[in-house]
Amino acid sequence: MERQTKCTVYKTHINPILVYGSECWPLSKKDGNMLRIFESRILRMVYISINDDSIWRTRYHHELYTLYDDLDIVQLVKIGRVRWLGQLFRMHELGPCRKLTVLQPEGTRRAGKTKVMWLESVEEHLKKMGVRNWRRMSQDREQWREIVEEVKVHQKL
Repeated sequence: MERQTKCTVYKTHINPILVYGSECWPLSKKDGNMLRIFESRILRMVYISINDDSIWRTRYHHELYTLYDDLDIVQLVKIGRVRWLGQLFRMHELGPCRKLTVLQPEGTRRAGKTKVMWLESVEEHLKKMGVRNWRRMSQDREQWREIVEEVKVHQKL
């Protein structure tokens, strides 16, 4: 199979299955690393080894993404999460999705390391980008689209 065909299969079939429902994930570092490892394995299959001075070697990570020339999988997940946050806060306040997101459950959590909550992790990403008053900004679709575009180019996420 040609390289372009493999790349198209990855982008149109594997990638959407991989990130299905990712807008709702509280993405941890471990999850992000697992996604990046999977993606680099796929890209190494697409962009096979290279011959350097009659010695075959696997491509380096930066070479893979230079050839792939698209956003990595974790960046796609983070973009989807920010996009969903805007949609969520434009919904009616009594809508079930919004109620479940903003709801503060009663009781106490189990002992041990606290679980990462979705809203907190997305707010943390927006704070790293320097976005303040995101709840007000989410009401304006055009302004929110600009924020989503900023997430695409922001390297610190």
